[in-house]
Amino acid sequence: AALVKLSEDGDTAGRAAATEALGAAVRADAALLPAITARFRDADPTIPYWALFALGAAGPNAAPAAGLAAERLRDPDPLTRLE
Repeated sequence: AALVKLSEDGDTAGRAAATEALGAAVRADAALLPAITARFRDADPTIPYWALFALGAAGPNAAPAAGLAAERLRDPDPLTRLE
């Protein structure tokens, strides 16, 4: 729960680090997946980038978010597309 809260609040660097760390958390507990996908709506374009990165780290537990990830990879902002 603390990691989810950190991904939602605070400065950009803190939200990015927490979002990245959520990947490993989701690998262990698929119920946390919505905490990553919610970061796609962050106003800072670097946070959706870290959300995509986290989905990759989440392994098979990220499968339900595959369509959303594919959509974000078509985002016009290169910071979001992992370029």
